[in-house]
Amino acid sequence: MTMSQLQAPAVGPTSPGDPVRESPSVLRVVRSSDGRKLHGEVVGKLARFFHYVREDAPISDVADDLEHLAGNDVIGVVDNEGHAKGILTANELFNILGKRFGRDVWSRKEVGRIARECPVFDCQRNIFSVSEEIAEALRDREDRYYLLTTGEGNFYGVLNTRDLLVYLSAITSSDIAMARTLQGNIVKDTLYLDEPRFRLLGKSCMAKGVGGDFYAVKRLENGKIAVLLCDVSGKGVAASLVTTCISGICDTWDFARGLAGFVGHLNSYLFDTFHLEKFVTGLFLEFDPATGMIEILDAGHSFLYLMDRFGKIFRVKSSGENTPLGIDPGAVYEADHYQMEVGSRLFLLTDGLLEQPDGANEAFGENRFFQIIRMISRQELREAGDAVMQRIRDFRGNQPQQDDISFIFLEFLA
Repeated sequence: MTMSQLQAPAVGPTSPGDPVRESPSVLRVVRSSDGRKLHGEVVGKLARFFHYVREDAPISDVADDLEHLAGNDVIGVVDNEGHAKGILTANELFNILGKRFGRDVWSRKEVGRIARECPVFDCQRNIFSVSEEIAEALRDREDRYYLLTTGEGNFYGVLNTRDLLVYLSAITSSDIAMARTLQGNIVKDTLYLDEPRFRLLGKSCMAKGVGGDFYAVKRLENGKIAVLLCDVSGKGVAASLVTTCISGICDTWDFARGLAGFVGHLNSYLFDTFHLEKFVTGLFLEFDPATGMIEILDAGHSFLYLMDRFGKIFRVKSSGENTPLGIDPGAVYEADHYQMEVGSRLFLLTDGLLEQPDGANEAFGENRFFQIIRMISRQELREAGDAVMQRIRDFRGNQPQQDDISFIFLEFLA
């Protein structure tokens, strides 16, 4: 591209991502590149500043032109062949001219003398490749500029970190929304079973749209019900990836091989796959609706409570020293057995419920949980679950949800 090919198009939009352009009839020396259409995820698509000036242009003429270019924070500086040489921000230019005798000293000098160099990227460079290269600058609060050039080295436009961050934020939000939809197909917001011998409610609310809580209920061939509640270390997208792994293993495992066998297999998989970067606590149950007998394996989780038909609440503790999953590949997991009485309820929680703080940084805690489940002991399980979630929302007030919150309520009827 030569200088004759760099023409100033008509006035255009000035929103982020669109070029700031001005009619050439009011400009003396500042021109605009053609801003040719680009395809794919390339950094040139994020350029918002397309004006440039030749390095031999008088500073006074550049200043006059910039006064007509509202919103144009920066221009490129090129040589006689259109090759990008540097940039000049409007603030820097007017600060120089605004000093005492500034216009007298600088007005007729060439603008190239006050242009500054900055990093240069090909306008066809991949956006994510550029963002990785300037990751440190993106973490800085200061707005920084980068020259974009064509393959021939000619000026294309100027990119700033603010516009790149806006784009990356939009991409992240879109990805999280999609991840939330996908995880919602695995971890249901609400699951409710109303059977002749039992009722079961599962609820989950992720703190960041997606998260590391997981629960599943699976009917087994022997008539029993497998119930899982897991909490992956950490939150957000990384933790959600682990829940998809747990879901896949749960769906394909033959529970005729035993609950302890499933937990041991899951432990080995998590250790071999994530190499201690992620671990999982969990409660794993097999419930027999015919008898009320329940097999429980607690893998370092412990948030398991039983309320009898008289309203007395017990914390169910494991007799074994079962460690969280993904830490010790040689761990051996042992299960305990409990007999549920007719009318009793079992509560499985993740720690996000009990540890949620209010405005005074006081945790919701066990006592408040016990109070609410006693108050709703006569309510149907679905209503009871809604009441617990509402109580949590009322408690935290304007405080954000700190952690993922999930629970399963199981009631033995007959």
